[in-house]
Amino acid sequence: MNYRPEIDGLRALAILPVILYHAFPELCPGGFLGVDVFFVISGFLITGIIFEEVRRGQFSVQNFYARRIRRILPALYFMLILCSLFYLLVARPSNQESELLGGSVLSVVGFFSNIYFAQNTGYFANSADLVPFLHTWSLAVEEQFYLIYPFLFLLAFRFGKTTLSWVIIAVACLSFVFAHLGFELLGKWNFYLLPTRGWEIAAGAMCFLLNRRETADLPKIIYEGLVLIGLFLVLFSFFYLNQSIQSPGLWCLFPVLGTMFVITFCKPGQISHVILSFKGLAYIGLISYGAYLWHHPILSLCRHFVIHPSHLPITIIWIALLTSLLLGSLSFHFVEKPFREKKLSVRWLIIPMLVLLGLGFFPKEISTFGINPRNMAFSESVRDLARDNYDSDRGEKGYYFGDLSQRGNDLLLLGDSHARMLIPSLGEMCELKKWRGFHPYEKKFKTNFLAINPNTEESFLKAWRKQMKIESDGAKAILISFRHSRSKDNYFYDTVQPDLPQVFFDNFESRVLYLSSLVPKILIVAPFPESPFWGPNIGRSFFQRENWFDTSVSKYISLHQKLLNHLEKIASVNSSFQIIYPHHFLSNQDAHFSYFFSGERKSIIPYYYDDDHLNKFGCKEIAQEIISEIQ
Repeated sequence: MNYRPEIDGLRALAILPVILYHAFPELCPGGFLGVDVFFVISGFLITGIIFEEVRRGQFSVQNFYARRIRRILPALYFMLILCSLFYLLVARPSNQESELLGGSVLSVVGFFSNIYFAQNTGYFANSADLVPFLHTWSLAVEEQFYLIYPFLFLLAFRFGKTTLSWVIIAVACLSFVFAHLGFELLGKWNFYLLPTRGWEIAAGAMCFLLNRRETADLPKIIYEGLVLIGLFLVLFSFFYLNQSIQSPGLWCLFPVLGTMFVITFCKPGQISHVILSFKGLAYIGLISYGAYLWHHPILSLCRHFVIHPSHLPITIIWIALLTSLLLGSLSFHFVEKPFREKKLSVRWLIIPMLVLLGLGFFPKEISTFGINPRNMAFSESVRDLARDNYDSDRGEKGYYFGDLSQRGNDLLLLGDSHARMLIPSLGEMCELKKWRGFHPYEKKFKTNFLAINPNTEESFLKAWRKQMKIESDGAKAILISFRHSRSKDNYFYDTVQPDLPQVFFDNFESRVLYLSSLVPKILIVAPFPESPFWGPNIGRSFFQRENWFDTSVSKYISLHQKLLNHLEKIASVNSSFQIIYPHHFLSNQDAHFSYFFSGERKSIIPYYYDDDHLNKFGCKEIAQEIISEIQ
C-alpha cells in the first residue's frame, strides 16, 4: 500500500485523547474511544496489505506473521521488562500486587491480556489506574484478530472480491449486534472481547474495499465536507461522550463512522489532507504505538507514589505525559525501526521473552530484592479481599462463612461490598461460635436497594420478602451494612442523595420493619469513615505531603448527621434494632480517625485495603461488637 500521511495524522488525533483520558479524564471524558479509531485504522491497513499481496500472488502467512511480530513485540517487550522491573524493585508492591503484575505479564506475552483483565479488573474501575499493563487489552484484541483474519480473508477471496465484501459486511453486522446486546449478556466482558470489537476492525476493512471500487467523481468540496463531518464525529465522541455509554455499542458509531469518512474521502489537495499530513501531527502518529505503550504504565507507576491515586499532582502528570512521548519516540527509532527494517533478527526476541516469563512466574520472589520489600503483615492488610472471595465459600447464591457444617443460617448478612468486607473477621468469630453466616449475592436480591431505590416495583418487593424469609429462617440476627454514600472528596462523602428526601427514610424504615419480624435482632452498621489513603500506597507517598486532609470525627458526623439521626430514631422505637458505629472504633483520643497503626517491628499497617474498605485489622473490633450484640 502507498503511504498515506493523513492516516498518521488521524493516528495522532486518536492517541492524544487516549493519553489525555488517562491523565485528565474530566478534560477528555471520551478519550478512551481513541482505541476504537485505532481498530478501524488497523482493519483498513491490514486488509490493504493482504489484498495487494494476494492480488500480486505474493502473500505468505509466514511473512505476514513475521511482519506482525516485528511490528508489535520488540517495543512491547522493551516496555514490559523496564516497567516490570521498576515496579517490582522500586514501587514496593504487596504480595498480591506482585502476583497481579506477574499474571498480567504472562497474559500479555500469551496474547490474552484482554481476557485476563476482564476477569481481574474493569477498565473503568477505581483501581484501573493502578494496573500498569491494563491498556494492553487492545493489543490482545488485535493479535487475536491477526490470528484469524488472514485465513478468513483467503477463504472468502477464493470466491471473488464481491464475496469477500459481503463476508466482511456480514461479520461487521453480526459483531455490532452482539456488541450492542452484549452489555446485558456479558457485563464488563463486552468491552474486552474480539467478537464485540470485530465490527470496528471490519469497518476499516470496508473502507479499503470502498476505496478500491469505482466512485463518482464528486466536486472536491463534497469530499472536503464529508471529511470534516468525519472529524467532527471523532472529536465529538472524545469530548462529549463518556464512560457511561455502553462501549462498544451504538454510541461507538460516532468515532467509527467518523474514522471511515476520513479514511475514505480524504484525498491529496484537500485542506483536511494538508492539516492531517502536517509533519508534527504525522510524526506523533508515527510514534503513536510507542506512546500508547508507555503512557499508561508511567501514569500508573506515578499513582503508586502518592497518598491516593486520584490525587496525583498536575506537575507530575505533565512530566509523565512528556516522558511517555519521549520514550515513544526513542522506542520508535531505536527499538521498532531496527526490527521492522530487519537490521535485527526476531531471534533477538527470545531472550526478552524468557526474561518476561521469569517476571511473570516469579514476581513475588523478584520483589524481595527491591527497595524495602513489603512484609507479610502489610501484604495481608492491603490484600483486596474481593479477589479471594472474602475468605468465604462462594456459591451460586452467595457467600457462606463461619461453620459451614451447619445447615441453617445463624447470621444473614445483607448489603454491598461494605458488608462483604466484614466476612473474613465475622467468619473467624462465627466459626468459633459454631454459627454459619450467609451473604446473598444474586443480583435481584442485592439489598443496596434498601436505601437507594425507593420506587422498587411491588412484584420485586414481594419476591425479595419471600427470599429473605427463606434465608433468615432460624437465624439469630440480620446484619445490614452498605455504603450509605457516594464519592465526593475521596475520603468523606455525601450521603446517598444530596437532600435525603423523606421517601428515602420511609422506604428504609419499612424494609427494616419487615426484616425485624423475621429474626430476634436487626443490626445495622452506620456509615464507615472513608480513608484519604489508598491502602497499598502507605509508606511510598514520595510525591505528596500527608497533612492536607481533615480527619476529624466532627467532619464525618456533619456529613452523615441526617442519616445517623434517622437510624437513632428507628432504634428508639424498635427494641430489636441495634446500631453499630464504626467511627467509635476507628477514632482516637484527639477525635480524629486512625487509618493505620504500628504493627510488627514498628512497621505501618493500614486499617484499610483501599480508600473505603476496611481490612481484617480494621474490621476486627467491629466484628467483635457485632457478635457481642447478637449474643
